Parts: sequence; structure tokens; C-alpha cells
Amino acid sequence: MTILSNLNIDLTNFNGRILIVSDLYGHFELLRTGLSRLTAVSDELVIITTGNLFDWGPSAKSLLKSIVQRKIGDQKVHVFSVVGFHELLMTDAITQKNNKSLRYYPDTHTRKHWRSLGGKWHDQYDQILLERDIYKIDYPLVINVKTKHGIYIIGSSDIPQDGREWKDIIDTLNKMDSQKLRIMASNITRSRYFLDSGKVIDNVSLVVLGAHQPKEIAYGQRSNAVINKQITCLFPNDWNGLSSAPLDFKIRILDITDTELGRLYEV
Repeated sequence: MTILSNLNIDLTNFNGRILIVSDLYGHFELLRTGLSRLTAVSDELVIITTGNLFDWGPSAKSLLKSIVQRKIGDQKVHVFSVVGFHELLMTDAITQKNNKSLRYYPDTHTRKHWRSLGGKWHDQYDQILLERDIYKIDYPLVINVKTKHGIYIIGSSDIPQDGREWKDIIDTLNKMDSQKLRIMASNITRSRYFLDSGKVIDNVSLVVLGAHQPKEIAYGQRSNAVINKQITCLFPNDWNGLSSAPLDFKIRILDITDTELGRLYEV
């Protein structure tokens, strides 16, 4: 359970299905429903999510087990996720791996805070097993994906961007220590700078964010400007993740297996 600067995934020689999935918030059954409609049991899958995997949902425990086991039903699945706000809450609450004196994480204020913001699901999990399973998942700030058809950047609500070339930004992130990466993660999981900036990253097919798609930029120098077409916002729910999930919660799946801009589905 480490926050990474970034993760590069080269899928140019991968022959399975490549899916980018919106924030799941523990709705594992919705994911299974989507996969049953869009994929065959024989398909090997790479699933990349925009963060906020577990909290608030009805089946977070089953989702975590499937990610760790790399199987959903009879399908072989490789799941990668960027860090979301709720992953930060979780990593604050769970004992750090190098603290050998603590086998159970204590019922501290940070754990109670996590529980109040959707983390109650972890009470159903054996605590030693939870620590074991959680530490098998790393959370990069951004994921860079290359396929036969295009190049993609996946982030949570935002991506680091200050006007420089993307390669230079990644080089800067790679030089950050864990504390600075955590500060950066705290910023980009709640901001919308790149979305509101209207900027375009050269030689990238899509920037996919786990944010709710606004119709236009609401403030700043580019107020009322149209969002640039390079950005795809996957989150379909008009909900901020700070209270119980709506009963009509939905997910979106962007299939980038066969086309550069992908095919978008809602479940």
C-alpha cells in the first residue's frame, strides 16, 4: 500500500480487453454486471480505475478479495487504480507496514474518521488479513497507458499540471519523497485544475478523470468555455462521496481495447 508518483503500463502486445472504470465505491456487483455484458468469460482483462475503490459500497470486501486474487468469477483480471481521496483516508487509518510492533491497527481518531466517511466495511474484515491484502495494492498519482491504438493518462479528480511538458512533470514527480507525494495526492484528489484549465497534453489520446463531467468551465479566466475534447470524465453520479452513496449509484466503463477514443458504457 504505497503511494507512487506514477505507473506506466504498456499494453501494446496485450490480447485481452482493456477497460477504464469510474470510481466503484464498493459496488462490486455493478462491476460484475458490466463485465458480464461487455466481455466473455474467456477474456483476460486489464481494469484501470479512477480511485475510490471501496468506501460506502455494499460489497467492498468482495471487491478487495477479487483484486488480490486477480479473478472475478472465472475471469483472469489485472486491476490497477490511481489514488483517490478515500484511499488516503484508508492509508491514514491502517498501520504502516514497517511498524512491526502493531499487528492490529488501533481504534484511533483517524480510523473513526475513515469509518464516518464510508470506511465501515473494514469492520467486517479480519484485521490481519485486511492489512495483508491492502498492502498488495499500490496507488499511483497517475497511470500512463499505451495500447495498440493510443496513449492515455488516468487520474482521479485531477492530474498534476503546471503548463510544462508531461514528461517533465513525470520527472519531477519521480524525484518526490513519500511525504511530498502524499501532499500532491491530497491536492489532486479534490481539485479540478486540469479539467478547468482547458489545457491539452500533446501526443495523448485521452485524459480520463474520475470526476463528474461539467457542461462547461464554471469559473476562472476560461469561465463558460467548453471542456476540451481530450478529457473524458467517467463519474456519472452527481455526488461528492462524503455521505452515503445514492440508491441509483451507477458506474461507467470505457472500453479502449479496439479504438483510440474507446466505447463508453453505463451500468
